Amino acid sequence: MGLVVVDGRTDLEKLHELLALGGERDQVDFKATLDLSDPREELEFVKDAVSMLNTYPGGYIVVGCADDGTPSPLASETSWRQLDGAKLTDKLLRYVDAPVRAISQHLEDDGHEYCLICLQSLPGGLPIPFARTGQTGSDVVFHKGEVCRRHGPKNDVLRYAQWDEVLRPHDRLVRGAERMRINALIDRVTAALAEQGRGSSPLVHGMPEESLCVALQEAAERGERARLERFAAQVASVLPRASALTELAGLGCHAALVGDEELFGLATDRLFDCYAACDRTPEEDADAKLRLLVAAYAMGAAAVRCSRWEMVAPLVLRNSVADPQDVYASWLRECQVAASRADLFREEESGLVVSRALEEVLGHPVLRPDVVAEEPGSGEASVEDRVLDSLCRFDLLYCLCVYAAGRGSGGAYPACVAFRGARVDRVLAELLGRDDSARRRLLPGTDDAALAAALGRLWDDMRREAARRGHPWAADRAGWVAHFVASAGGAGEGRGEAEAR
Repeated sequence: MGLVVVDGRTDLEKLHELLALGGERDQVDFKATLDLSDPREELEFVKDAVSMLNTYPGGYIVVGCADDGTPSPLASETSWRQLDGAKLTDKLLRYVDAPVRAISQHLEDDGHEYCLICLQSLPGGLPIPFARTGQTGSDVVFHKGEVCRRHGPKNDVLRYAQWDEVLRPHDRLVRGAERMRINALIDRVTAALAEQGRGSSPLVHGMPEESLCVALQEAAERGERARLERFAAQVASVLPRASALTELAGLGCHAALVGDEELFGLATDRLFDCYAACDRTPEEDADAKLRLLVAAYAMGAAAVRCSRWEMVAPLVLRNSVADPQDVYASWLRECQVAASRADLFREEESGLVVSRALEEVLGHPVLRPDVVAEEPGSGEASVEDRVLDSLCRFDLLYCLCVYAAGRGSGGAYPACVAFRGARVDRVLAELLGRDDSARRRLLPGTDDAALAAALGRLWDDMRREAARRGHPWAADRAGWVAHFVASAGGAGEGRGEAEAR
């Protein structure tokens, strides 16, 4: 079953991501139309929404499409004003005694109307029983005290055997609170040592993330290579543990922030070493490879945000090692294919690697040391938009590096076409402008003619992929790509794979 990231977004990009799933699942419910003026439909919606809230981490209801994600002709019968988030929240609160919330947005795409409703589970993870019976006349839709959850496209009353699964998020919260208490104590000890002038902050695996951010930045700025190498070795010894991957990627992100190419390469080497060591079961390998892919995207996005173009190609242009008979031009592509084959996401859902990376970076400040929260009223883009932009830009550069200089099969899948083309416009201007320093640093061994030929092929493939997804991809509004391809004399032939050399 494909991966669904419940990140609270209700924009057009998220709609495309969900419609591409082609069917319902635990976290996604498609509805052709929804008439909340009908008492029975209102109760069915409440049951659907509460069931989704009880299926951690929540999910989405998409109104306006058939069960396979295609536009529904019945959508025209929908009164979209009924689906305002505040109104939907009020309806839920009539039947549950919990601080639940519905987020909704009315969207139009290619002449069709939709409403995207996001329902995020409560942080504590405790199940929400109905506080009132939902019935119209003698027709009972749900009973007071019942706990309902999603199971595929259906809602089921919670069974005894499911309680362990339901309570897992709450158990994690309890353990997390205890870790926070311990971490706060460590923070106070660290601060006391610093005040006494006893040297640098500790830098060890498993330390609180706030302290880790301070220690990494301090050590990176001071160029304390021996300490950083010891930390990288310590973290590498427990890979691919999720916390260790976050710490290692954090090391790479801080290296990008201070412009330490050697340190960034060290973090990349340790990531790749972990990838090369994947030799457990296919299911375990796929899960580990997806987490490695996300960590690499986090590092690549940091390099892009800090304009460290020279760090991108060494991160992505490493051949796969899984099959000596079929060597991929980039290990990242092999990680993506492994995740797809394990049904963590299908091929047409591959834009979800960007969404998964976005969730990871937003959840871990150590992965975005260069991004601070915007000042209210400053007009700055949100933290989420800045991170998402950089992930899409890295994805584009990763593909370009493979198309231009990759040696092997497999090519590169442009996941960024699942998002607005405007998210990559800035990197095109920086890369393709009259000042060639950015592209020389990105691919120092590739001249403009070869780069233009690769870019032409990539751009053709991105447009075709966007068309296959059923939505236009309006990128390069200033015409940087067309001008560069034409002026460099390297118009592509439309091939979508990196050449096997």
